[in-house]
Amino acid sequence: MTPDQAGPELGPFVPPHMAKDVLKACEATVGVQPEITDAVERITGTPARGFVRWAEDHADHFRH
Repeated sequence: MTPDQAGPELGPFVPPHMAKDVLKACEATVGVQPEITDAVERITGTPARGFVRWAEDHADHFRH
């Protein structure tokens, strides 16, 4: 998807004057190895969870 195609999709969430910069920031992360630190554990005393674990831990919050 090109930035021009993605821009309107951001509309409800990102002010139009910021969309181009948000898309540039996202593009800059493609293919970049993420920095993984122990900051969450140092700050909270509990190791960070991945998204799958978080979703499993909170699944009941999304069920009706």
